[in-house]
Amino acid sequence: MPRFVPRDTTELIRWYERYVSPLALVGGFVLDSIVLLKRVDLWTTNALLGGYLIIVAIAFLLFNAIEGGRLRREWALTIAPFLPVLIQFCFGGLFSGFLALYVRSATFALSWIFIAIVAALLLGNERFIRWYRRFSFQVTMLYVALVAFLLFFVPIITLSVGPMTFIGTMALALLCIALLQMIARTYAVHVMRVEWGRAVQGVLTTTLLFTALYFTNAMPPLPLSLKASGIYHSIQRSGDQYRVNSEPSTWQQRYFGTEVFHHVPGTAAYVYASVFAPSDLLLDVVHEWQYYSTTTQRWETKSVVKFPIRGGRDGGYRGYSFKVNPEPGAWRVNVTTDYHQTIGRISFIVERASGTPVVTESIL
Repeated sequence: MPRFVPRDTTELIRWYERYVSPLALVGGFVLDSIVLLKRVDLWTTNALLGGYLIIVAIAFLLFNAIEGGRLRREWALTIAPFLPVLIQFCFGGLFSGFLALYVRSATFALSWIFIAIVAALLLGNERFIRWYRRFSFQVTMLYVALVAFLLFFVPIITLSVGPMTFIGTMALALLCIALLQMIARTYAVHVMRVEWGRAVQGVLTTTLLFTALYFTNAMPPLPLSLKASGIYHSIQRSGDQYRVNSEPSTWQQRYFGTEVFHHVPGTAAYVYASVFAPSDLLLDVVHEWQYYSTTTQRWETKSVVKFPIRGGRDGGYRGYSFKVNPEPGAWRVNVTTDYHQTIGRISFIVERASGTPVVTESIL
């Protein structure tokens, strides 16, 4: 005769595991969408993601203490079957939050590899519940989440970006995960003997991967992001506003193609970019004008314009640069930091105008 009531919580989890995993993932995503994703430097954003990390760390220690036989109290044995589900829920919230934050900061053509990795972790999280029982997998996933969090949290605290900040961030992440493993080692000696090597391998592999992505410019430069950009025939600042003249373009050109700029000899092309940075962060932003040479079949830098920005404005710090008499052909302007991290890119094609181009005025 079939039973409709499980004997205990372990059997309850086993019966409904196929439903719990997706619900844990969706729950984490929904919670992030409601509370998170306003600004990367808001306390709510950092408190939620930091809270997820703390919960995962506590659940990690509890689970291994129970598995190692050092914690056998009744309450601990009762919650033990739920700990992998709790860990999965928190990782679902973390990776959904990271995906949204990094996508906002990413130049997809450059950072698609990193974005794909984060998306794969989010989607694969549903299938990881059985793996969350393994010490080495827990350590590796926790380290990945810790690094992804510290990459934008440390610059907000230190008010600095660049290679030295990145190296300091990785060192801090390694220190934190080492301390956590030392604590876990006192509770699960036999597990550590079997899983220690795999855990170290996972941490080192993750460190090398993040380092390679950072120094090849394949990682979004959080906490910086490009809020708005465009190519214009003229830009005039009026108080706190910018009056710009631009040619009409289709949404396909703006988001999926390359805009065409009809140039009148003797005039200039203006590139506008609004860069978001956390409050009180001071740094230099660079506009690198590059032209694609059909002779050499390479992008050639024609001019570099640098100006300082100050973070804190919701819409980003606004600035522009211009190029007088740009020659016909393919152009792009890379918006970067002093350390050549690409915040964004504006691509366009210059064509000689047969007459006066039709432009419309708007306010930014």
